Amino acid sequence: VDDLLPFWNPGVTFSRTAKYPDSRIIRIALIPIVCDLPAAKQIAGFSGIGSKFFCSYCLLPHHDIDNVDRSQWPSRDVETHRKHASAYRDAATLEERQRLFDQFGVRWTELLRLPYWDPISFTVVESMHILYLRILRYHCRVVWRMNVDLEDGETASGEGTKSFARPSDKDMQNGVDALATGTFGALDMCTKPVLYHLCQDRDLRRASTKRALIKTLLNWVRTRSFNLYIINKSTQQKTKQATGDILSKPFIPPRPSKKLPQTDAESAMLLMESTDTKKVLVQRLIRWRGEQRQLSSEQNQHDHNVHETPTDLENSHDPPRTEHSGPTTDHQPHRVVLGQSLVTEIRRDMVRTELPTWVSRAPKALGSTAQGKLSADQWRAACTINMTITLVRLWGGKNGVAKAMLDNFMDLVTAVELGCMFIISPGHIDQYEFYMLRYLENFKDLYKTIQLVPSHHIALHLGEFLCSFGPVHAWRAFAFERYNYLLQRENTNGKFGEIELTMMNHTCRVANVRTLIQEEHIRTVVSEMVESYSNFAGEDRRGTRIRDVLQWDKTVTAQGQTRPTSKEVILEDKIYSALLRLIDATEERRYVAEGAPRSSEQLFLRRKAVLSNRILISGISYRPSDFSHCDSNIVFRSASDSKPQPGRIIKIFLHHRYSLSDCIVEETFLVVHPLIPLSDIDVPRDPYRQYPIAGGFLCYNRYHSDYCIIRPSGVVCHFAKTTM
Repeated sequence: VDDLLPFWNPGVTFSRTAKYPDSRIIRIALIPIVCDLPAAKQIAGFSGIGSKFFCSYCLLPHHDIDNVDRSQWPSRDVETHRKHASAYRDAATLEERQRLFDQFGVRWTELLRLPYWDPISFTVVESMHILYLRILRYHCRVVWRMNVDLEDGETASGEGTKSFARPSDKDMQNGVDALATGTFGALDMCTKPVLYHLCQDRDLRRASTKRALIKTLLNWVRTRSFNLYIINKSTQQKTKQATGDILSKPFIPPRPSKKLPQTDAESAMLLMESTDTKKVLVQRLIRWRGEQRQLSSEQNQHDHNVHETPTDLENSHDPPRTEHSGPTTDHQPHRVVLGQSLVTEIRRDMVRTELPTWVSRAPKALGSTAQGKLSADQWRAACTINMTITLVRLWGGKNGVAKAMLDNFMDLVTAVELGCMFIISPGHIDQYEFYMLRYLENFKDLYKTIQLVPSHHIALHLGEFLCSFGPVHAWRAFAFERYNYLLQRENTNGKFGEIELTMMNHTCRVANVRTLIQEEHIRTVVSEMVESYSNFAGEDRRGTRIRDVLQWDKTVTAQGQTRPTSKEVILEDKIYSALLRLIDATEERRYVAEGAPRSSEQLFLRRKAVLSNRILISGISYRPSDFSHCDSNIVFRSASDSKPQPGRIIKIFLHHRYSLSDCIVEETFLVVHPLIPLSDIDVPRDPYRQYPIAGGFLCYNRYHSDYCIIRPSGVVCHFAKTTM
């Protein structure tokens, strides 16, 4: 901070720079804090995630963490924050500091000395930790109890599933009496186990603090009171015709403080607590009886759906039928969803899935405790690729709780994909917030005994930072975590002050060497050294970190058999015809096939080309299927305005032709074999198309007879291919 202050005001003058030889004033500002949640709170001076004010961006209390309505979240104010932090700094005693910290959840940080620094707006939601390592992991490990050693439907215990033994009948009756009053004070006198079982008996959410349980019960009281006394307009009209103007005034239900019904008999009696005529009371009783039958029918259907589990679809790879596989119900402890049979199916699909080589794969022992912790990239691949492929296949055509769990999970996957896009717009941010909010709302209904954690709430704030800082690849922690790993591996002599300079010099030398050996003319001369260095360095060049760095390298490089000594080959008739059509479409029929009649303004298109075994586009390697099945599967456009379609690369070649001005035009082309799309009859049977953003789609497992020739600009991306 001492160094940063003069860089901000008045700025530091450099005598000269590369572009300004006559001196230049440089100003520097420290803006975002990019780190995981506990570290960010310590640096910025906020209280921890387990404290009352757990959120760095709003003042929602921890006991109300289930509240996902943003309009009800009290906002933080930077001036108020600075005021409380200054009071903490100026406190005379440690006891006074602790009192202020407990009251406001704020402590002093040296960063507040920077006059421009905003701890609320500059402490970013770090997407790698929040989305991949927190929320995706929590859904798999805690909510679905992923464990290959347990059977699907087996009872599990642990994080997120705390329950309470049922209190005595006397205590429960006291709780019922307190609930009948409809007041916070009466319910607050009950113990948490009593409140928990009051919620459980009424199929209410019960995975939170005591205060939240009371709030849930009071909401139930108000809702039930309204449902008991609301009168259908058509019934009102018929009754009015029979009784005159007796219902001309609206019927006002009793105040919530009155005793509410606990049994069917009490419900019926409460309906009659009025001075209305006998006919009106009869109408109410008839309507009430119909509502009770409807509620009973809905409850029976609900119970049936709760115990309905993923069963065999018309697919030979589906797991055997299990007795239980769903969220917890009133009479059933929390069950394992991703148990032995489902995890086995996921692993089988992983073997059949062709992933590009630059994508970090989920571990082969996914779901096993022996695997240990997964990295952020491994969670990303497991959830957004492997689980999506398997679960949509198994549950996509079902109804009931299995389909509800799938829809909920796919909302999460869709939100994660939208939140981590390289290019975003306000529309994408709105979509992210919509899917994340719907995920959390349905999560609370599906998993009534599973707690929401601070990461769930904080993820709803990510949209604000997408608006402020843009796509997350520029400010997420993949690169920084890699640097931490490298620093921890470095051997040092412990001489602080010299270590930093040594590391800087070493890093610069390594970076220069790596840049040099990427040049094609250098690789050609010292190819053996390049291969030896790559084997020695042993760096894993897969994953999001590398993708973030190379995404903006717009160069296109064809590598392989493209040296001066490489022999030219004659293109096949199909490929040559497709190449001629492509060039004619963009260059107004200036070229004709060799041997065909031509005018004085036309040129022959050479039939020979030099084959290549890979092409680098934005740092990503694409290869023909003969060299790599995984790197040959691409989504492409045959024309700039055409619809993207999947296919595989058959050949990559470098082609030369002459222009009308006798200049040599050199271009790289890709020969693509398109997959055959589903017919209009089969499209409705594709379960993956229910989730257009994150679900993918099915094609027939065969290719067109004709080839497509595209330029590198026609390549959209790789795709994961799984044989069903």
